[in-house]
Amino acid sequence: MKFKLNKFRILLFINIVVAIYTAFIIHTYYTEKNRLIIGSFQEGSDRDFYRWGNIHLVFDSRGTGTYTLYLQFEVLEHGFFTQTTGAVYKLQSEDGNTTRHVIYDGGRLHLVTYADQIVEFFRISNIPTYINVSPPVHLWGED
Repeated sequence: MKFKLNKFRILLFINIVVAIYTAFIIHTYYTEKNRLIIGSFQEGSDRDFYRWGNIHLVFDSRGTGTYTLYLQFEVLEHGFFTQTTGAVYKLQSEDGNTTRHVIYDGGRLHLVTYADQIVEFFRISNIPTYINVSPPVHLWGED
């Protein structure tokens, strides 16, 4: 009887470890889902890093997930983003009049424009960075 009890405890311990590991993996997947796109992107390729006049696209996790599309010194658009399927994200402008889609493959970001053209962006930072423009604090719901 003592042998079966020890065997039972070992199996119980293994089941608990597997359950904790599975819960950790599931938690990581769901909390990292939108975090993958969080950061700053610049139009063009990494060879164009110092080119003046590039469009920047920033994804911020504050609020319900906000984005800012801007040129240096000029905000073009603020709004909210949501992940629709896999690598596709929907961008909804602050006023609700503009809907855009981006495709993020983990390295490059592709913005689909109104004329169904695709503009390529590359990541310049994993941190949302606003260069010479103000972040959309009014969308974050913070006082």
